[in-house]
Amino acid sequence: MILKQGDWLYKKEHYADVVVVGSGAAGTALATKCAAFGLSVIVLEGGERDYSETSQDCYSGESEGISLPYGLKNSRLRFYGGSTNCWAGGCGVLNK
Repeated sequence: MILKQGDWLYKKEHYADVVVVGSGAAGTALATKCAAFGLSVIVLEGGERDYSETSQDCYSGESEGISLPYGLKNSRLRFYGGSTNCWAGGCGVLNK
């Protein structure tokens, strides 16, 4: 079940064994595994179910020190599935 922001207003408290922040690859994998173990899970996603320019505007800005081929705004996506929606099979190197 997917609840939109307005749906949460009608219920003051929500209970779950696990709360996962983000619906990207890691968050979805963790939530799925926890549910398979019989745990109740809530996944919080800052974006919407589908791409929205309004939601994506939160990532507007400039990147310093690393060149992003699609710019800051379009290198991370803010909707269900997170940035996995734009990886196109690639993954960047994690710098320390």
